[in-house]
Amino acid sequence: MGAGRSMGEGWIAVDERAVRSNAELMFWIDAVRQVDTTPRRMS
Repeated sequence: MGAGRSMGEGWIAVDERAVRSNAELMFWIDAVRQVDTTPRRMS
């Protein structure tokens, strides 16, 4: 991982019990999409 690098297949493992339904899957997808990934400068 690092700046400018993409996450390839298998970069995350999720227990199948965490996403038993489409609603549970969408909860996590929405949570990830709300993360602010704007680069920040160290002060």
